Amino acid sequence: MTEETNEELWKPIPGFEGAYEISNHGNVRSWKKWRGSTLPLPRLMKVQTSTNGRRSVQLGLHGGTHSIEMLLHEVWEKPLPEYFHANREDRQIPLVWRRDEMQEDPE
Repeated sequence: MTEETNEELWKPIPGFEGAYEISNHGNVRSWKKWRGSTLPLPRLMKVQTSTNGRRSVQLGLHGGTHSIEMLLHEVWEKPLPEYFHANREDRQIPLVWRRDEMQEDPE
């Protein structure tokens, strides 16, 4: 399967296996028993977007807020957006995935 597929695939989020998953499209879903159900059912979670365009999601009661871009990087090994590598003043750069291989700067 290539990265260019439009099929949405899901993987568990490390540290939250069985409770939360993230898709290759950047959607996050939770698995829990909802009122009236006997089995856990998936439900898409609300993603918050900050004023500078960074997306995040709250995981667990005390899991804290997690960056969608960082979760995609950790789970799907997607390269981080350019603004993760930019100076603090330049973090208004829109979300664009780097297609080149991630390499450490020789500096």
